[in-house]
Amino acid sequence: MNAAEQDDTEGGERFQNRGHQDDNNDDGAGRRDEEAPSRPLGPHDPRRMKLTHEEQTWALRIKTAVEETPDLDYLSDFWYGALALIEEDDIEGALCRAQELQDIRKEYKIVNTYAAARRTFYESIKLIPGEFLTFSYNREEGYYVLAFDMAKQPTAKTFQSQNDGMNIKLRQIYYLCQVCAPDFEAIRKGVVVLVECQNVDMTVGTGNMAMMRKSWHIMLNYPFRVQKLKHFHTGVFANLLVSGVKRFLPEDVRNRFEVGCISEGGTLDKMFLQPNLEVANERFLGRIEATLERRFLNEATFQLTGAS
Repeated sequence: MNAAEQDDTEGGERFQNRGHQDDNNDDGAGRRDEEAPSRPLGPHDPRRMKLTHEEQTWALRIKTAVEETPDLDYLSDFWYGALALIEEDDIEGALCRAQELQDIRKEYKIVNTYAAARRTFYESIKLIPGEFLTFSYNREEGYYVLAFDMAKQPTAKTFQSQNDGMNIKLRQIYYLCQVCAPDFEAIRKGVVVLVECQNVDMTVGTGNMAMMRKSWHIMLNYPFRVQKLKHFHTGVFANLLVSGVKRFLPEDVRNRFEVGCISEGGTLDKMFLQPNLEVANERFLGRIEATLERRFLNEATFQLTGAS
Protein backbone atom coordinates (compact mmCIF):
# COMPACT_ATOMS: atom_id res chain seq x y z
CA MET A 1 0.00 0.00 0.00
CA ASN A 2 1.51 3.36 -1.00
CA ALA A 3 1.35 6.53 1.03
CA ALA A 4 -1.53 7.91 -0.98
CA GLU A 5 -3.74 4.95 -0.08
CA GLN A 6 -3.21 5.01 3.67
CA ASP A 7 -5.85 6.37 6.07
CA ASP A 8 -7.44 9.02 3.91
CA THR A 9 -9.58 10.13 6.85
CA GLU A 10 -6.56 11.40 8.79
CA GLY A 11 -7.16 14.98 9.87
CA GLY A 12 -10.87 14.86 9.19
CA GLU A 13 -13.17 13.42 11.84
CA ARG A 14 -10.97 14.12 14.82
CA PHE A 15 -11.18 17.88 14.28
CA GLN A 16 -14.61 18.45 12.83
CA ASN A 17 -16.28 19.39 16.13
CA ARG A 18 -13.40 21.13 17.88
CA GLY A 19 -13.36 24.89 18.20
CA HIS A 20 -16.76 25.54 16.59
CA GLN A 21 -20.34 24.45 16.57
CA ASP A 22 -21.60 22.73 13.43
CA ASP A 23 -23.84 25.37 11.90
CA ASN A 24 -24.92 23.09 9.06
CA ASN A 25 -23.16 25.41 6.64
CA ASP A 26 -24.89 24.72 3.35
CA ASP A 27 -22.12 26.34 1.33
CA GLY A 28 -21.59 23.97 -1.56
CA ALA A 29 -24.46 21.72 -0.52
CA GLY A 30 -26.62 23.31 -3.17
CA ARG A 31 -26.75 20.32 -5.45
CA ARG A 32 -30.39 21.23 -6.08
CA ASP A 33 -30.74 17.59 -7.02
CA GLU A 34 -33.58 15.48 -5.63
CA GLU A 35 -31.44 12.39 -6.10
CA ALA A 36 -28.53 13.72 -4.03
CA PRO A 37 -27.16 10.88 -1.87
CA SER A 38 -27.98 10.94 1.85
CA ARG A 39 -24.42 9.86 2.66
CA PRO A 40 -21.27 11.64 1.44
CA LEU A 41 -19.80 10.30 -1.77
CA GLY A 42 -16.42 8.59 -1.64
CA PRO A 43 -13.47 10.37 -3.32
CA HIS A 44 -13.57 8.00 -6.32
CA ASP A 45 -17.35 8.00 -6.85
CA PRO A 46 -18.16 9.02 -10.46
CA ARG A 47 -21.24 10.90 -9.23
CA ARG A 48 -18.89 13.55 -7.88
CA MET A 49 -18.58 14.83 -11.45
CA LYS A 50 -22.33 15.28 -12.03
CA LEU A 51 -23.84 18.71 -12.70
CA THR A 52 -27.51 19.50 -12.31
CA HIS A 53 -29.41 20.69 -15.37
CA GLU A 54 -29.27 24.26 -14.05
CA GLU A 55 -25.54 24.09 -13.35
CA GLN A 56 -24.89 22.68 -16.81
CA THR A 57 -26.92 25.50 -18.37
CA TRP A 58 -24.82 28.07 -16.53
CA ALA A 59 -21.61 26.30 -17.59
CA LEU A 60 -22.62 26.29 -21.26
CA ARG A 61 -23.44 29.98 -21.15
CA ILE A 62 -20.09 30.73 -19.54
CA LYS A 63 -18.36 28.63 -22.20
CA THR A 64 -20.07 30.59 -24.98
CA ALA A 65 -19.16 33.91 -23.34
CA VAL A 66 -15.50 32.94 -22.90
CA GLU A 67 -15.19 31.73 -26.48
CA GLU A 68 -16.74 34.97 -27.72
CA THR A 69 -14.25 37.10 -25.75
CA PRO A 70 -11.18 37.69 -27.97
CA ASP A 71 -8.65 38.17 -25.15
CA LEU A 72 -9.59 35.02 -23.25
CA ASP A 73 -8.09 31.60 -23.88
CA TYR A 74 -10.48 28.69 -24.32
CA LEU A 75 -10.85 26.53 -21.23
CA SER A 76 -11.80 22.90 -20.72
CA ASP A 77 -15.41 21.96 -19.99
CA PHE A 78 -14.29 21.06 -16.46
CA TRP A 79 -13.27 24.68 -15.92
CA TYR A 80 -16.60 25.97 -17.21
CA GLY A 81 -18.39 23.65 -14.80
CA ALA A 82 -16.23 24.84 -11.90
CA LEU A 83 -16.87 28.48 -12.78
CA ALA A 84 -20.61 27.78 -12.92
CA LEU A 85 -20.58 26.25 -9.44
CA ILE A 86 -19.05 29.44 -8.04
CA GLU A 87 -20.54 32.19 -10.20
CA GLU A 88 -23.84 30.46 -11.09
CA ASP A 89 -25.59 32.63 -13.70
CA ASP A 90 -23.28 35.64 -13.23
CA ILE A 91 -21.62 35.54 -16.66
CA GLU A 92 -19.75 38.80 -16.11
CA GLY A 93 -18.35 37.49 -12.83
CA ALA A 94 -17.20 34.29 -14.53
CA LEU A 95 -15.48 36.27 -17.31
CA CYS A 96 -13.69 38.47 -14.78
CA ARG A 97 -12.55 35.39 -12.86
CA ALA A 98 -11.34 33.71 -16.07
CA GLN A 99 -9.36 36.83 -17.00
CA GLU A 100 -7.76 37.10 -13.56
CA LEU A 101 -6.76 33.43 -13.63
CA GLN A 102 -5.30 33.81 -17.11
CA ASP A 103 -3.21 36.76 -15.89
CA ILE A 104 -2.10 34.79 -12.82
CA ARG A 105 -0.96 31.84 -14.94
CA LYS A 106 1.02 34.17 -17.17
CA GLU A 107 2.62 36.14 -14.33
CA TYR A 108 3.78 33.11 -12.34
CA LYS A 109 4.53 30.84 -15.32
CA ILE A 110 1.87 28.31 -14.35
CA VAL A 111 1.35 25.37 -16.70
CA ASN A 112 -1.90 23.44 -16.36
CA THR A 113 -0.43 19.92 -16.36
CA TYR A 114 -0.02 17.14 -13.82
CA ALA A 115 3.76 17.07 -14.33
CA ALA A 116 4.15 20.79 -13.66
CA ALA A 117 1.94 20.64 -10.57
CA ARG A 118 3.78 17.63 -9.16
CA ARG A 119 7.17 19.24 -9.75
CA THR A 120 6.07 22.42 -7.99
CA PHE A 121 4.96 20.52 -4.88
CA TYR A 122 8.31 18.75 -4.64
CA GLU A 123 10.15 22.07 -5.09
CA SER A 124 8.07 23.80 -2.42
CA ILE A 125 8.47 20.99 0.11
CA LYS A 126 12.23 21.32 -0.32
CA LEU A 127 12.05 25.11 -0.05
CA ILE A 128 9.81 25.19 3.05
CA PRO A 129 10.09 21.87 4.96
CA GLY A 130 7.41 21.19 7.54
CA GLU A 131 4.96 23.79 6.25
CA PHE A 132 2.23 21.34 5.24
CA LEU A 133 1.13 18.77 7.80
CA THR A 134 -1.50 16.66 6.05
CA PHE A 135 -3.96 16.44 3.20
CA SER A 136 -6.84 14.00 3.53
CA TYR A 137 -10.46 13.21 2.77
CA ASN A 138 -13.07 13.11 5.52
CA ARG A 139 -15.34 10.23 4.53
CA GLU A 140 -17.87 10.95 7.28
CA GLU A 141 -18.56 14.50 6.10
CA GLY A 142 -17.44 14.27 2.48
CA TYR A 143 -14.90 17.09 2.32
CA TYR A 144 -11.15 17.44 1.91
CA VAL A 145 -8.94 18.61 4.78
CA LEU A 146 -5.68 20.52 4.48
CA ALA A 147 -3.47 21.34 7.48
CA PHE A 148 -0.40 23.55 7.63
CA ASP A 149 1.86 25.19 10.21
CA MET A 150 1.67 29.00 10.15
CA ALA A 151 4.99 29.27 12.01
CA LYS A 152 6.69 27.67 9.00
CA GLN A 153 5.28 30.23 6.56
CA PRO A 154 8.04 31.67 4.34
CA THR A 155 9.53 35.09 5.01
CA ALA A 156 11.51 37.40 2.75
CA LYS A 157 14.68 35.67 3.99
CA THR A 158 13.32 32.31 2.84
CA PHE A 159 13.25 33.49 -0.76
CA GLN A 160 16.73 35.04 -0.72
CA SER A 161 18.22 31.55 -0.94
CA GLN A 162 16.44 30.66 -4.18
CA ASN A 163 15.98 32.90 -7.21
CA ASP A 164 12.51 31.68 -8.11
CA GLY A 165 11.41 30.97 -4.55
CA MET A 166 8.41 33.28 -4.38
CA ASN A 167 7.12 32.15 -7.77
CA ILE A 168 7.48 28.52 -6.68
CA LYS A 169 5.39 29.26 -3.60
CA LEU A 170 2.72 31.14 -5.56
CA ARG A 171 2.55 28.40 -8.19
CA GLN A 172 2.08 25.95 -5.35
CA ILE A 173 -0.88 27.98 -4.06
CA TYR A 174 -2.50 27.72 -7.49
CA TYR A 175 -1.93 23.97 -7.73
CA LEU A 176 -3.10 23.56 -4.13
CA CYS A 177 -6.43 25.05 -5.18
CA GLN A 178 -6.58 22.39 -7.91
CA VAL A 179 -5.89 19.66 -5.37
CA CYS A 180 -8.67 20.96 -3.11
CA ALA A 181 -11.12 21.00 -6.04
CA PRO A 182 -10.52 17.75 -7.94
CA ASP A 183 -14.21 17.33 -8.82
CA PHE A 184 -17.51 19.18 -8.70
CA GLU A 185 -18.63 17.68 -5.39
CA ALA A 186 -15.41 18.89 -3.75
CA ILE A 187 -16.15 22.41 -5.01
CA ARG A 188 -19.69 22.25 -3.61
CA LYS A 189 -18.54 21.02 -0.21
CA GLY A 190 -15.50 23.26 0.18
CA VAL A 191 -12.20 22.36 1.80
CA VAL A 192 -11.64 22.62 5.56
CA VAL A 193 -8.27 24.20 6.37
CA LEU A 194 -6.57 23.60 9.73
CA VAL A 195 -3.86 26.08 10.73
CA GLU A 196 -1.41 25.40 13.56
CA CYS A 197 -0.46 28.74 15.15
CA GLN A 198 1.79 27.66 18.01
CA ASN A 199 5.18 29.43 17.88
CA VAL A 200 3.96 32.13 15.51
CA ASP A 201 5.94 35.33 16.16
CA MET A 202 6.50 38.67 14.48
CA THR A 203 8.96 37.21 11.96
CA VAL A 204 6.08 35.35 10.30
CA GLY A 205 4.24 38.55 9.45
CA THR A 206 7.24 40.81 8.85
CA GLY A 207 7.93 41.07 5.14
CA ASN A 208 5.35 38.37 4.52
CA MET A 209 2.14 40.35 4.01
CA ALA A 210 2.85 41.04 0.33
CA MET A 211 3.12 37.33 -0.38
CA MET A 212 -0.03 36.64 1.65
CA ARG A 213 -1.91 39.19 -0.43
CA LYS A 214 -0.71 37.55 -3.65
CA SER A 215 -1.63 34.11 -2.31
CA TRP A 216 -5.13 35.24 -1.41
CA HIS A 217 -5.49 36.93 -4.80
CA ILE A 218 -4.98 33.51 -6.37
CA MET A 219 -7.33 31.76 -3.95
CA LEU A 220 -10.10 34.35 -4.25
CA ASN A 221 -10.12 34.03 -8.03
CA TYR A 222 -9.75 30.25 -8.28
CA PRO A 223 -13.14 28.48 -8.61
CA PHE A 224 -13.20 26.56 -5.33
CA ARG A 225 -14.56 27.06 -1.81
CA VAL A 226 -13.04 27.19 1.65
CA GLN A 227 -15.69 25.82 4.00
CA LYS A 228 -13.84 26.63 7.22
CA LEU A 229 -10.42 28.04 8.09
CA LYS A 230 -9.72 26.93 11.66
CA HIS A 231 -6.76 28.40 13.57
CA PHE A 232 -5.44 26.28 16.45
CA HIS A 233 -3.53 27.39 19.55
CA THR A 234 -3.54 31.06 18.60
CA GLY A 235 -1.54 33.54 20.66
CA VAL A 236 -1.15 37.31 20.47
CA PHE A 237 0.98 37.39 17.32
CA ALA A 238 -1.14 34.83 15.49
CA ASN A 239 -4.32 36.76 16.31
CA LEU A 240 -2.73 39.98 15.02
CA LEU A 241 -1.59 38.25 11.84
CA VAL A 242 -5.00 36.71 11.20
CA SER A 243 -6.66 40.08 11.82
CA GLY A 244 -4.28 41.71 9.34
CA VAL A 245 -5.08 39.15 6.67
CA LYS A 246 -8.84 39.38 7.22
CA ARG A 247 -8.81 43.13 6.55
CA PHE A 248 -8.26 42.66 2.81
CA LEU A 249 -10.68 39.74 2.38
CA PRO A 250 -14.37 39.84 1.41
CA GLU A 251 -16.85 39.53 4.27
CA ASP A 252 -18.11 36.10 3.23
CA VAL A 253 -14.53 34.78 3.40
CA ARG A 254 -13.78 36.52 6.71
CA ASN A 255 -16.81 34.82 8.22
CA ARG A 256 -15.21 31.42 7.61
CA PHE A 257 -12.23 32.21 9.86
CA GLU A 258 -12.18 30.68 13.35
CA VAL A 259 -9.52 31.37 15.98
CA GLY A 260 -8.85 29.85 19.37
CA CYS A 261 -9.46 26.26 18.28
CA ILE A 262 -7.93 23.51 20.43
CA SER A 263 -6.93 19.99 19.40
CA GLU A 264 -7.16 17.19 21.95
CA GLY A 265 -3.92 15.57 20.87
CA GLY A 266 -1.65 18.59 21.17
CA THR A 267 -0.25 20.76 18.39
CA LEU A 268 -1.06 19.67 14.86
CA ASP A 269 2.57 19.31 13.81
CA LYS A 270 3.24 16.80 16.58
CA MET A 271 0.14 14.85 15.62
CA PHE A 272 0.65 14.74 11.86
CA LEU A 273 4.42 14.73 11.34
CA GLN A 274 4.68 11.11 12.44
CA PRO A 275 6.84 9.13 12.73
CA ASN A 276 9.10 11.90 11.39
CA LEU A 277 9.13 14.78 8.91
CA GLU A 278 10.54 12.70 6.06
CA VAL A 279 7.82 10.04 6.25
CA ALA A 280 5.10 12.66 6.77
CA ASN A 281 6.27 14.56 3.67
CA GLU A 282 6.23 11.35 1.65
CA ARG A 283 2.69 10.64 2.84
CA PHE A 284 1.57 14.20 2.06
CA LEU A 285 3.10 14.15 -1.43
CA GLY A 286 1.61 10.73 -2.15
CA ARG A 287 -1.88 11.98 -1.38
CA ILE A 288 -1.29 15.16 -3.38
CA GLU A 289 -0.15 13.12 -6.39
CA ALA A 290 -3.14 10.79 -6.20
CA THR A 291 -5.60 13.68 -5.99
CA LEU A 292 -3.86 15.60 -8.78
CA GLU A 293 -4.18 12.53 -10.99
CA ARG A 294 -7.93 12.44 -10.36
CA ARG A 295 -8.18 16.18 -10.95
CA PHE A 296 -6.45 16.10 -14.34
CA LEU A 297 -8.25 12.90 -15.39
CA ASN A 298 -11.57 14.58 -14.62
CA GLU A 299 -10.55 17.62 -16.63
CA ALA A 300 -9.50 15.48 -19.58
CA THR A 301 -12.67 13.40 -19.70
CA PHE A 302 -15.53 15.66 -18.62
CA GLN A 303 -17.75 17.05 -21.36
CA LEU A 304 -20.71 19.39 -21.17
CA THR A 305 -23.79 18.20 -23.03
CA GLY A 306 -26.78 20.04 -24.44
CA ALA A 307 -27.16 23.50 -25.86
CA SER A 308 -26.89 26.77 -23.97
